[in-house]
Amino acid sequence: MESNYIFKWPDGRPFDPDYVTKQFARLLKNNSLPHIRFHELRHSCASLLLNSGATLKDVQEYMGHADIKMTANIYGHLDTARKQELTDKIAGSIF
Repeated sequence: MESNYIFKWPDGRPFDPDYVTKQFARLLKNNSLPHIRFHELRHSCASLLLNSGATLKDVQEYMGHADIKMTANIYGHLDTARKQELTDKIAGSIF
């Protein structure tokens, strides 16, 4: 059975939302990883993208945000490496 659900059984029926949450918590515990909410993976993804040099526009499109302001408000503060790089560039042009 075909369905548009991401988390589903082979027959297309969606998982119960608690199933994903519980399985994710079990995965973290079994691998001695710190507890985080499943949704926090989305924030981790955006952070990693920004820290690897992606622009806010790149992250906006990747995350599916309709407006770049939303992306900037949520993740803009995380781009500290890029800010340092820009500071170094401008300092190099002054001195």
